[in-house]
Formats: sequence, C-alpha cells, structure tokens
Amino acid sequence: AVKDETEKQKDERKFREMFPDHSKEFREIIDAAENDSLEDDIEKETCASTPDFEKTSAVLTVDQIALLCSLHESIFNNSLQAVDQACRLQTFQYCYNAANLIMPAVKWTECPELDSETVNAHIMGLGIVSSLSRGVCFGSESLEPEKVDFYNNPNPKETLKANKRLGVLLTRVGQLLRAFPGNSVLAAVGQVAERVQKLDIKTPLFKVLTGLEVILRKAQEWEEHASKHVVLGESLKSISSLVAQWRKLELASWASLLNVRDERFKKQAMQHWIPLYRILMKDFVNILAEDVNKNDQCALNGITENSPAWVWKGLHLDVCRKRQTIQKFDVYFTKLMKTLDGFLLSSSIGEFSQRLQIIKSFSHQIAKDLHTFEKISVESYRRKLSRSIYGLWQHYYHLSAIVDKSYHELRSPIESKLKDEVKLAKWDEQSYYSLAESSYKNHRKLCKLLRDYDEIVLEKRVSVIFEENFRKGVRENDSASKEESQPLSSVPNQAVMFPNLIIRDQSSDSKEKFVGDSILIYLPTLRNKSRQWTIPENTTDKYVIGMERYSKKMEKIMRNQVNTEGCSWAKLGFKTADAISDALFERIGHLRSDKATKQMKERALVDLFKTLKKNGLSSMKWVVPSEIREMKNILELPFGNKVDTLLQKHAAKFQESETYFQRCIVELSRFRMEVNAIGSAYMNQREIMLMIGFCEHLMLILCQQRCSLETVTTHIQNIEVMLNFFDIKGHLPKFQITLSKNVSIFESKLRSAKESIGQIYLLLQTASPLVTEIKKCSHLRDYIAKIEGCSDRLKSCTS
Repeated sequence: AVKDETEKQKDERKFREMFPDHSKEFREIIDAAENDSLEDDIEKETCASTPDFEKTSAVLTVDQIALLCSLHESIFNNSLQAVDQACRLQTFQYCYNAANLIMPAVKWTECPELDSETVNAHIMGLGIVSSLSRGVCFGSESLEPEKVDFYNNPNPKETLKANKRLGVLLTRVGQLLRAFPGNSVLAAVGQVAERVQKLDIKTPLFKVLTGLEVILRKAQEWEEHASKHVVLGESLKSISSLVAQWRKLELASWASLLNVRDERFKKQAMQHWIPLYRILMKDFVNILAEDVNKNDQCALNGITENSPAWVWKGLHLDVCRKRQTIQKFDVYFTKLMKTLDGFLLSSSIGEFSQRLQIIKSFSHQIAKDLHTFEKISVESYRRKLSRSIYGLWQHYYHLSAIVDKSYHELRSPIESKLKDEVKLAKWDEQSYYSLAESSYKNHRKLCKLLRDYDEIVLEKRVSVIFEENFRKGVRENDSASKEESQPLSSVPNQAVMFPNLIIRDQSSDSKEKFVGDSILIYLPTLRNKSRQWTIPENTTDKYVIGMERYSKKMEKIMRNQVNTEGCSWAKLGFKTADAISDALFERIGHLRSDKATKQMKERALVDLFKTLKKNGLSSMKWVVPSEIREMKNILELPFGNKVDTLLQKHAAKFQESETYFQRCIVELSRFRMEVNAIGSAYMNQREIMLMIGFCEHLMLILCQQRCSLETVTTHIQNIEVMLNFFDIKGHLPKFQITLSKNVSIFESKLRSAKESIGQIYLLLQTASPLVTEIKKCSHLRDYIAKIEGCSDRLKSCTS
C-alpha cells in the first residue's frame, strides 16, 4: 500500500488493480497522431523496451517467486506424477526461457560449435510460437476455465479473431486516406488498429478489447459526419460485433472471479517461500554445522529412525539410551517451531491452504536430504526437524476442515450477490458510449463485491477461527473472558461427541448400544503354514539354509503366546479395551437421563478412576515424561503413513487411526486450557488433576502405539521383500546377483528410451506446422505415426 494516500486514491488504486486501464496507451497514440509525433514516440519506446541484461534487477518478481514455489512443490511431492506431453512442454519452456536469459551473461553466442547442438531446441521453440499464433494454448498459457482471469490472462484463441477484422479495417482506412490524405481521424484509427494488430499473442484479452473500443470511439467521429459512400461500414460493424461477443465472454467469466481472487491469495502466500527457505535450509544448517563441529560426539537425545526416547520412559530399551544434547540447538529449535506455528496461525483463511502446502514441501525436502550428510549426528538432527515440520503439517491438516467450513460460510453470501449481478448485467451491440458507460458501472459494482470478499477472507485469521470453534460447546456465550465464561450445563448426545460410532441392537428390547467399529477384523493374517521353503543352490549362508527351521521355531513361540482364554495377549488387550469402552458409552447414556442424580454421577466418576487404575493406568505426574506436555515433542513422533504392499488395502483404517490420534492431541490440549481458564462447577481440583493425569497416561500409550505401528509396518514391508525371494518355486539359476544387476540396468535404459522416444515425438509434432511443402508434410506424418507406435509399445512394456 502507498503511504499517505487518501481513501479515494486507495479505492481507485484497488479498482485499477482489478480492472487495468489500458486505454491510456492507445489514447497517447491518438494524441501523437494528431500532433504528427507518432514516429518519434514509437522510436523512443522501442529503445526503452530493449532489454539490457546488465541493468536487469536481481530481485525476483511476484510471479517468479510463485513459479519457484510451485516447482518446489512438484519436485518434493511424494506422490508420483505421470510424465505427459504437457509436462514435457512446460519443462522445455522453462529451460528455453532460462537459457535465453543466461546466454548474454555467459556469451554462448560466441561459441560456433553450439549452433548444431541447439538447433533442435530452436525448432521446438519456433513450433511452440507457431502453435500460439494458431491459438493453441499449452504450458503456462493453458489455465483451467474456472481460474482464468479475463482481465489479466491471455486468450490466444480469441485474440486471433481480431486479426482478420483489423486487417479489413486497415484496408478500408487506407482506401479512405488516399481519397482524404492527411485526415487526422482516419490516421488515428489506422495507427491504433495497427498497434492492436501488433500486440503479442499472449497479451491479456482485456487489453485487446480496450484497444478495439478505442478504435470504435474514434471511428464514431468519422462515421457521424461522413457520407454513406465513404463510411467505414462493415469493417467497423464486424469489430463492434466482436467487442459485444467479448463483453459476453467477460460476463461469463464473472462466475470465476472469486476463484481468481483465491489464486491471488495463494500467490501472496507463496511470497513467504524465500524467507522460509533461508530459515529452514540455510540458517538451520549453519547453526547445526557450527555446534556439531564443536562437539562432534553429540547426537540427538534418543532419536532413531523409529521413535524418540521419551516415548519409552520406564522401559529398558536401547532407544532410551540418552546422549548429550546441544543446548544452543534446543533453544533455536524451540524458537523455530514457534515461528512456524505462528506462521500458520497468523495466516488468513485465504492463504492458509497454500501456507500449509509450503510447510509440507519443506518437510519432504529435508526428509529426502537426510542421507546426504556424512555425520550421523547431523542426520539425526535433520530427521528431528523433518519429523517435527511434517507433524506440524499433519496437525493443522486435520484441523483444516474447520477453516474450510468457515471459508465457505463467508464466501457463500458474496458468491450469491455475484450471481445476481451476472443475471442483471446485459451487453449487446450498442453504441460505444453506452457500452463504455455500462461496463464502467458494472466494473465498479464488481470491485465493491471483490473488495468486500478480500476484506473478509484476508482479515479473518486462522487463530480466531480455532478459538471460535473451541468456545462452541464449551462456554455458554461467545465471550472469551474468564469472568463471563461459564461451562455448559447440558451434555451433547453420543452422535455429536463420537461421530464415528455405530449403533447395534443389544437385546430383544431393541435398546441402542453405541460401539466402535473394530479394527481387529481388518488386520491381515501374516502366518502362512502351507509355505514351502526353497533353498537356492550353491548357497553357503547358514541363515538362508536354516530358514525353514527358523520358521518352525517362530511358529512354536507364537503358539505359546496365549493366555487362559486361548488368545494372544494383544487380542486380550483389545477385548478388555473394547469392553471398557462399551461400558463407558452405556453408562454415559444412563447418566444422561432425567433420573440421574448428582450422587450417581459422582459415583460413576469414582468407578471410572478405579477401573482405569485397575487396568494399569496412573494419574501420577511422574509416570509420564514431561515432554508429553509440550506440543513440539509430540510433533517428533514418526509419521505412521507407510501402508504399502501387504497393508495397502487397509490404508483407510490407518488414516482413521491417524485422525483419531490428532483429535486426541487437540482434545487434551483443549481440556488443559479449559481447566486453566474456567475450571469445573461439578468437579473439585483433586478430581480434575486425576482426570488430567489419566488422560496424559492414555496419551502416552497412544504415542507408544503410534511408534510401534510405524515400526511394525516397516518390518512387514521388509519381511515381504525378503519373502519374495523364497516364493520362487523350483531351483534358482546361478549368478543371481549378476542377473539382478543386469535386469536393473536394462529397466533403466528402457525407461530412458521411452522418454527419448516421447521427446522426439513431441518435437516432430510441435514442429510439423513449420513444414509447408506437401511432400515433406506427408513424409513427416509417416514418421510421426511410426514413432507414435514405438512410443505406445514402450509404454505397454514399462506399465
């Protein structure tokens, strides 16, 4: 924003940002034509527009930073993306444009041997330009229809429609100028038409439309006084018809104006990419390298690939062996996580999703760079950073539904008003002055609606939304002050508190019973008693030879791991937890009735504490590690998202468990905040502290289960890979290691050949419009068909 600007100036600036005033450029041409100084102005403008590489600023533009952020997300996205022709075209455009900017600095043009190496790239570039001249859009010019900004995005297909009409108009103007030499009106119309015709094909369509309207306005001066034999006639009517057509296209684009504003908000959020990169990738590495070099024996406190040490407090495991930590790093890391947390909480709802995506991309980059460090101590600290950032993303990702709901509630009224404006607005082939006046009024109305939308979306902060959501169902009113806030006197029903529960008929009286959907029935059976072990020939490895014996021993051990009820200890624990949960839901239902007294509720609370204590839970503070009370330590837990191979069909259940874990974190945090802010009118301080103690112990068990699940899924994947080597029936051929390496090399070369054929096919297809001879075109089509066949066969081989 500009300092010391008035409210009127601010409104005008905002209006012109949304609806640029391109008419000024064309009015200057008219003024210059009337003053016979057009040639000098054009010459000056041409000299000023010539790029000077040495004077170019090194500061990145908003669009360049947004592009950099988008490329970063694409590179470090864990999901594999198919390489198609659009991806190849976009990659080529980025590389070609970059080379064009670099060449003046490195003076490649002075190397004659590079001409033969770059000829294919130049042909490709000419083919793309030729396609653009025919209205074919791809790459950065190709946008989704609902995200196209009529006022700032190009539309080559529509822009080409003006070219022929302007040519007819210039021909007619030339004829009239021979009859009326020196006429300033005709000269101005011709010069503006020529200027519009020379605009780049990637010029925003709104600018071309503005140029045509300036032509219509100036031509009206000639049409009003000229006789019917010397009027511009049909050439002018065709342009007027095109203007009306484009105005209708503009009207249709209004439905996507809010989506365009959303894209603008995302682009604003992307401007934080460079500061975050400096903090996470540069400053962090410098501080870490400095401290580790001073104390090379330092390693992270119990962090391994599986879990942090504090999760297993009280258990004598190797992961609990504590090592010396770096105090300076811990202080910096705490500040860093607070900064990232504030980065998300201080976001507006319009930028929140993009900021969240940036955090995720950086966590993936750090995770992929782990093994590039030579020192194990550095790698362990980077793993902590990667896990914490990814955990921060997961935490807010599960809360993003609250933000999305608030966003849609704020957007709906303005979206309805915008639809009403679309219904009321109407443009047809009217005179220029009435057309310009109606468009100006419509643009003012749109500007007001969009400004209201911007104010709502940008001023509403995520932290405020979370606080409002927190107050709902907790306090009687919306006031956040401690004096005015009171706890609710009514308990929500089961469906509100536990939406994932299902209802079963318990007995003949058809009483409803809420029970959880058991995950036990979804777990796969990993024991295969019918497996036949095959021993490869010429092997001397005692473990491979004794695999069958080891399998039988494991079967015996697993058979002995049963209790008096005939099930494993894990299954017994599941049954016990399931029974306690069912009893809790049933008792809550009884206590919700009108006949439930205060003494019955107090007795139920005492019974709950006794049951939890009987099953091994404790309310003592020293039982759980102090780290569990800080969110930054919870974020260090492993991701728990490896559900490939054997567990792939249970991915939905893993996601449900992750959602449950994140919900428990939020509920426990809210419970602590509510106790500190309000307290309870029905429980004394001792009972509250007991409740917090049991909740923290349960949370510790959840953390242990999450870490164990991560370890088990990793082991299952490794075991499946190992078992695949034993599933080959019959005798294995010799030289398996050499054969495996050769197969890997062959597969790599096959993929490379597939990509090379795809690029050659794209080059020929893009450059085909440059060939004009009929015989050569026929040969080129034959080559393209053959290469396309080869490409399809390679795709079938590598799919």
